[in-house]
Amino acid sequence: MRKVDVAVIGAGQAGLATSFYLSQLHIDHVVLDRARVADSWHSRRWDSFTLNIPNWSFTLPGFPYDGPDPDGFMTREEIVERFTRYATLIDAPVEEGI
Repeated sequence: MRKVDVAVIGAGQAGLATSFYLSQLHIDHVVLDRARVADSWHSRRWDSFTLNIPNWSFTLPGFPYDGPDPDGFMTREEIVERFTRYATLIDAPVEEGI
């Protein structure tokens, strides 16, 4: 059995941001998700979903908006891609399907 100091539940925005800060502090942790990174954004939002805040304001710790349309509004697919890219960038220790 693997032992860690902290278990983060959910690989959404809050869980990934928490993972970022735990990594910065060198705290051994795991991010557990019942499905996959950003699953609720992927499977529980309607197809035409868009953010109601401009893209430039949708930042994550250590990951400011870097896309081509700062004044636009991200679609559901773009949000999922952004969370997935962020999880990879910060090397979040995500365990999916838990």
